[in-house]
Order: sequence, then structure tokens, then C-alpha cells
Amino acid sequence: MGTWNASILGNDTSCEIRDNFLTYYNEGADPKDLEKLILKENSDIFKYERTNAWLGLAFASWECKALSKSTLNEIKRIIDTKEDIELNIKLDADDTFLKKRQKYLEQFLIKISTDKKNAIRRKKETQVDTSYKAGMCFSYKNINNKYIGVYLTSSEHKKNEGRIDFFIMDFESNELPSLEMFSNSKLYGLTKLGAEWGKYEYQGNVTNLNYREKTKQSFFEILPKTFFHIGDLSAPNDSKLFNNSRGDFMNFTDTISTVEPIEKIRNYSIANFKLSKITLSKLLEKVKK
Repeated sequence: MGTWNASILGNDTSCEIRDNFLTYYNEGADPKDLEKLILKENSDIFKYERTNAWLGLAFASWECKALSKSTLNEIKRIIDTKEDIELNIKLDADDTFLKKRQKYLEQFLIKISTDKKNAIRRKKETQVDTSYKAGMCFSYKNINNKYIGVYLTSSEHKKNEGRIDFFIMDFESNELPSLEMFSNSKLYGLTKLGAEWGKYEYQGNVTNLNYREKTKQSFFEILPKTFFHIGDLSAPNDSKLFNNSRGDFMNFTDTISTVEPIEKIRNYSIANFKLSKITLSKLLEKVKK
């Protein structure tokens, strides 16, 4: 979680959840359905970065006149129990930050407790083309000089913000990996879904690198120095593959600062998730477009 300031949207997590909500909203989705969808699609974030995730969801829901009573009550509980303040204390926030944060939280609760007069207007943002495409395979070198593989599941970019989502593969190589190694590698925490999931057949765990206007230039400067393009496989059908997203603060200062949080997530995945029973190539056969 990257924190810029004490305001409600002064951190990456709240902004990401709000952005995800508004993306669906701007695409024409019924806002009344979006709270459940965002909770389902970002279950890991709501588990590990609870308070900022709920604040981002409440903010977007209120903006779109779709704030549910249950979400409002969750915000009240977070503030009344000082859960968010306790979290920031654990993150070594100083007294000045904590006082500002408490003030922002109290003001936010007052704000969303009254219905917004009009929902924000839906807007269509044009997608911007970049060199990063779903299906591309990259490798980065970690601090142990091992090559680690990542497979892009999606790549979405607008004028002043964007993101790439990717699977972290299971191999560590002393040499630059081949495309065949990607095809034959496995994924952490891939799950076969049941009939209750409808069109979705598998659930995976993706890591994301995202940028906004302030970090856009450094994103496109540092990433080519960090990720080595190995080759391309087919892109997955996102109507068949549902992914949980797990991110961390990426400041793109240099290759080390970009790799460190990815490695943190990779090590977490190794410790907490089982390897898939099928390879990446087999998965792509099952979720092809």
C-alpha cells in the first residue's frame, strides 16, 4: 500500500478500488450491482488492506448514488472502532498524520451519510495503445540474479493512468528463460471454478503495476529496463478467467524499487498458494478467445 497523504483518496488502495468501480460505471454497468462485483473481484485487497479498500468503495458508491446501507455501516464501524487509525499506527504514522486522518474520516462519514443530489456523469475514456499487450511474456532479474517469469493477462491504458496485470510463473532461471519455459510453467493459486460461477471457468491471482499522471513517465522509462520481453503467447479470454488482484506500492524510481514489491508478492504466493495442476499453455487452451 502506498500512502501519499492522510485524505480518503491519499493512498493507492482507495484510488484503485474507486477507479475499478468507476471503470465499470463508465462502461454502463448498473451502479447498484457494482459493490458486490468489486468485493468479489478484489477479495484479496479487502482482506489484507481492509480500511482503505472499504473507503474507496464507499466513496465511489456514494458518487454514483449507489451507496448501500451495509457499506455505510462498515465505514461507521471502521471509524468508531478506530481500526484505520490503529492500522496507520502500525505503519509508523506520526501524530500529525493521525490527527489529519481522523479529521478526514469524520468529515467523510458526514459527507456520505447524506445522499448526493446527482450521480456523477458517466464518461467514456479512450484507451491508449502501448507496446504492452495481453499474452506477452517478460522476465525480470531479482536480487539473487535469478530470472523470474511474468505473463501479462491484461494491459489497459488511458491518457493519464494505466496498468498491466500479470501472473508470476513458478520458475527461477540462471539464464534468460525461453518461451517454452513459460508454456510449461505453472501458476500459484489457480483454481477451477464450479457451475455457480457461470461463464467463468478459472480463478487466478494476478499482480499489477499501475501508474497515474505523476508516475506515468517513470513507468514507461523504468519498465523496459526491468522487464525483458521473451515472446508472446495467446491472450486469455477474460470472460472465462476471473482474477484476484494483489498489488503493492510501486514508485518506479529504478529497477530495484520496481522489482522489490513484485518479489514480496511472489514470495507471499510461494508461501501461501499451491501450484496449479495444469501448465500455463493448458490454461490458455481452456480459456482461449
